[in-house]
Amino acid sequence: MAKQSGRTYDHLDPFTVGGVWLEVRIAKEAESHEMRLHAHCAFVLMSLRVIAAVRHLAREARLDFGHHDDAWMHPAALQRVVDRIEAEMHEDLSLALLAQDAGLSISAFVRAFRGSTGISPGEYLIRRRIYRASKLLTGSSLAIKEIARMCGFATHAHLTNVFRSRMGEPPASHRRLSRSMSRT
Repeated sequence: MAKQSGRTYDHLDPFTVGGVWLEVRIAKEAESHEMRLHAHCAFVLMSLRVIAAVRHLAREARLDFGHHDDAWMHPAALQRVVDRIEAEMHEDLSLALLAQDAGLSISAFVRAFRGSTGISPGEYLIRRRIYRASKLLTGSSLAIKEIARMCGFATHAHLTNVFRSRMGEPPASHRRLSRSMSRT
């Protein structure tokens, strides 16, 4: 395990990674959109931790990835950003606010987030909003307009357009399908 400033980076514990990997494999084989989306989110979060830890360990050992771009984010800074997104995704999150949480300028933050995760902060936010909307659609009887507001979409139509493009069906169909599947 690597140490920096007296802290141990043990988020690559084989049991944790193995457990998440098993959950991803089980969920990917599931039939519901919700479980496949859950699998994707679990995989992305596991990947974020692995990538950040590997980059940190490589820099600590003074290894080079073949380029001179320092586009990576410390795991603690990345976790602060992810926590902010989870807690406030219903609000209009700005890059400036997320960059401040990471302790970086906006351009350095965008580059570091993409370098650490493989996707932009905006893409990550959309994926998390869609995941939350999917959970609310299947687990509550809230109006789609209310779910859109709770997940940070400007309007019901905005949620419907983004949801359809990402999930292949509109929110109302997703809700109907998941409810009919849960009855059987």
